[in-house]
Amino acid sequence: MLKEQKAPATKGDISTVMTKKVFPIATQVISDGQVIEKNLEKLNLDKDWLNKRLQQVGVQSSQNVFFAEVQQDGSLYVDSKDNLLH
Repeated sequence: MLKEQKAPATKGDISTVMTKKVFPIATQVISDGQVIEKNLEKLNLDKDWLNKRLQQVGVQSSQNVFFAEVQQDGSLYVDSKDNLLH
């Protein structure tokens, strides 16, 4: 038998690591600096929410963003035009 620290992980072991899904799929909200308001509305989010999240990662304007999407767990993935990933 393997020692406990060497045994393979079970579903019970990793269930605490799995993230909770807030949205069914990841959804694009900015494309080449343009906010996709239709997609924000589908997620029941608004521009104020988006702007606050952008400021949290150091992006001052959506015009500086090449691509952004809301992940299933509710977080925001941002790829800025200067190629810094947040």
